[in-house]
Amino acid sequence: MRPGWRRQLSDPLSRNGYALIANTAVTGLLGVAYWLLAARHYAAAEVCWGIFTLQDGVLVGLRGAVWVPVENGTFGIAKIVLLLVLATSLPHAGIYVSWILPVAISLPLVNALIFGRLMQPHARLTAARTPPSARQIGRFLAGDYAGTLCVLAVYYMVPIAVAVRIGPSVNAYFYMAWMVGGVLDLFAVNMATSLTVEGAFDEATLAANCRVALRRTMLILVPIAAGVAFGSPIALGLFGSSYAAHGARVLELLAVATLPKALTELYLGALRAQSRTSMIALIQGIRAVLILGLAFALTGIMGTVGAGIAVLASQLVVAAMVAPGLLSLLRRRSPLSALPIPAALPGHQ
Repeated sequence: MRPGWRRQLSDPLSRNGYALIANTAVTGLLGVAYWLLAARHYAAAEVCWGIFTLQDGVLVGLRGAVWVPVENGTFGIAKIVLLLVLATSLPHAGIYVSWILPVAISLPLVNALIFGRLMQPHARLTAARTPPSARQIGRFLAGDYAGTLCVLAVYYMVPIAVAVRIGPSVNAYFYMAWMVGGVLDLFAVNMATSLTVEGAFDEATLAANCRVALRRTMLILVPIAAGVAFGSPIALGLFGSSYAAHGARVLELLAVATLPKALTELYLGALRAQSRTSMIALIQGIRAVLILGLAFALTGIMGTVGAGIAVLASQLVVAAMVAPGLLSLLRRRSPLSALPIPAALPGHQ
């Protein structure tokens, strides 16, 4: 391993960020493979079930994100193997069993890892700290949950706006580009999550970690976004010529939009480290209103390209709004008592 990479992986901020990015790639690829196989080996009525878990979040919070891709990768491979093995013997319950059985095995193993190996070092590091009160936890969850609802509203309602304004047939082409663009967004979100964890451990390093996170996010994201933008006709053409014709320009716009969004996400990660979730909800609420409002208006004028322009324009506006606060944070060299509030945000002059 090259010395530069060895130094980066010894840093918890970079190690956790890269691990979460790897987890996105592993789970995404294995998830696609799983459902492709399910569609071929099971009746369509049996393909509609999912699972949610809190263990990944616990591993990330304990600075053990390197275990997340290992856990999810093993889980994904086990699902695929069981899916194929049970396709003939359990044609109706095979999908359900292929999810439940790996979960039943992995839950106690991951809990053993958390409580047997990761909790003790974490307890030593945080022994001198006062745990947050129930009120503090409630305020954090209220703001962060409200912001998350705004994110989900954008993710699910933009395709709905396209379908309503243009039609469901064209929406199929848009949705494929929308899904790929959403995967690109996860690069910055993953690094912002790592920034939140490190900032929560040591607030004095927040500015330095933010500079590192920004530099490494852009080193990864810029070439990938450029490659997706330039290669969008070829990538979408794999699904058919109609997907390339109707979705390539949209994917180009979404790929470019990931760059200003990365700036916003890193700032949100820093705010989250200081439990400034009311500001997070405000920023994400403004972003949701801009994207949804512009998407609904522009798709009626410009078609699916209008939705892509709406996302890009909104991300640029929000990035400009948070830029004063982000720049002030990046320039700080001394320990922080609080993050600066971006002057461009309404109500915070």
